[in-house]
Parts: sequence; structure tokens; C-alpha cells
Amino acid sequence: MAGRNLVPMLVFDHPSAAAFAAYLRELLFETEEAVMDEDLVEAGTEELFDILDAELGR
Repeated sequence: MAGRNLVPMLVFDHPSAAAFAAYLRELLFETEEAVMDEDLVEAGTEELFDILDAELGR
């Protein structure tokens, strides 16, 4: 991230690693922040597979 200064405390401004990654992606690629589905953020591994199966019609 040449040319960008990030303060170490920045990581604490985001509720999850995914939210922090979305913020960095927005900075790097100058895109609008993607809307995160809270069900996916809060879900455990089994729940993620259940959601994926439901989306794929399995």
C-alpha cells in the first residue's frame, strides 16, 4: 500500500476481520464498500455450509 499511511489502531475500528478486509479493499481499489450479509459474518462453519446448500438448492 505504497503512499498510504495506516495507523495501527485502525484494525480496532472494524468489528471483524472481514469488515477490515472490505475497508482495505475499498482503499486499494477505490470501490464502494460491499454490503456484508450479517448472517454470513456471524455464522459458524456448519451454518455457512447450510446457507451454501440452501443457495445451491441441495
